[in-house]
Amino acid sequence: MLARLVAFAERHPWGWLVAFELLSAALYALAIHAPLYPPFVVQPTFIDDAIPLLPWTAAPYLTYFLLMPSFVWLSLREPRRGALLMAAGLVVIGNLAINNLLPTEIAQPVTPALAHALDAPLLALIVTTDTPRAALPSGHLALPLALAVLAFRVRLPGRWLYVPWTLVLGICILTTKQHHFPDALGALAWGTLGPWLMVRLIARSQRTSPAP
Repeated sequence: MLARLVAFAERHPWGWLVAFELLSAALYALAIHAPLYPPFVVQPTFIDDAIPLLPWTAAPYLTYFLLMPSFVWLSLREPRRGALLMAAGLVVIGNLAINNLLPTEIAQPVTPALAHALDAPLLALIVTTDTPRAALPSGHLALPLALAVLAFRVRLPGRWLYVPWTLVLGICILTTKQHHFPDALGALAWGTLGPWLMVRLIARSQRTSPAP
């Protein structure tokens, strides 16, 4: 099954992206709207207390949604793009599986009233349409880190793009107060470990799949 998905991603990368976005959106909605049990509350640390709320960082925070399209575009000439895209997608699915199986939410989230009082429309949009759940690990940080790991592994052209992108999103998740420091630590762990696990999983599936 996995080998077939890899082949589909290789033949139809943009079609794969649409399917991936729909699946990940459904899993995220499940995590934030229908947790399996009352979420564990992630409390702010002294590090979070020292980080100011910077509403203008909502703009770079939203660049998260450009990550996977950019990765598909950069991988179009990569001979192993099917396996590469599937590894990236499985890291996200794994992140969302953690969010669903271990529900979490942040304490002291930014409210829509506060965002409006700060005259921060983008931040208000985020906190109005999202919830403080699915906090740990932070997908906003785990994904760009995972993409960087995968891109450098195959020496993908444009791979350096994901280094500053990871740093920017790592800062923005804290300055928008959408995540606390423990969420970032979890993201650093999963964003590093996840790609390694998924590359091994895909390689194993391709070795064991029957020849066409």
